[in-house]
Amino acid sequence: MSEWSIQTDTVRSVLTTVMGHLGDGEATEGLSGNILDMDTAVQGAASECADSMPVSSAIGMFMEHFSPICGQMVRRTSSALSGCAEATEHYVTGDYEMAAEAQSAHLDAPITEDDLPPNI
Repeated sequence: MSEWSIQTDTVRSVLTTVMGHLGDGEATEGLSGNILDMDTAVQGAASECADSMPVSSAIGMFMEHFSPICGQMVRRTSSALSGCAEATEHYVTGDYEMAAEAQSAHLDAPITEDDLPPNI
């Protein structure tokens, strides 16, 4: 790792940009906000189609399939950003061993049942 030459300002800029695309914890912007908007729209469509069993079933199946995938995208992106930021901070302070551990911990994070799409 000591052979790395990281442009920390560039890393911070990229992290800031990606965090902006990911959104905030309130789900008011970015990907997290788009997911909330999708959920609201689909629930509205389900209400409008409540009289149609096939359409209601299809909407329910859609949400059952895609809701976990959307959550996974946010969780895994957030984890990757955290790992990169943590590793970069250790690199800046010269603690290359901790930087390697921080990077490895997020890259080697176990994939849980919640991380798998429902069809696998």
